[in-house]
Amino acid sequence: MCLIALAIAACGSSEMETGPALEEANTAFAELGVTISCPDSVDPATEFTCTLDGPGGEGIEVQMKVAEQDGEKALDTVDQGAFEEALMQAAGADQSAG
Repeated sequence: MCLIALAIAACGSSEMETGPALEEANTAFAELGVTISCPDSVDPATEFTCTLDGPGGEGIEVQMKVAEQDGEKALDTVDQGAFEEALMQAAGADQSAG
């Protein structure tokens, strides 16, 4: 997953707004039938929990963080492998197929 840009909250707060990033992520995940939800704003210095929902399961928690991309703050995964596994689970992909 690519990093997804975050908007900085107004009033000089250190919190980052996740709305625009989540819209972009949900557009990208739409073909899988999956949505991701995160807190409305997050502390960029800490990891936080987001939730994946889809035809294969709802309420699948994933750990996310804020990272730098081209000088901008962006939403990123803490563990890319775990995120991809959770995404495929939410999408209803059969993990045992192969």
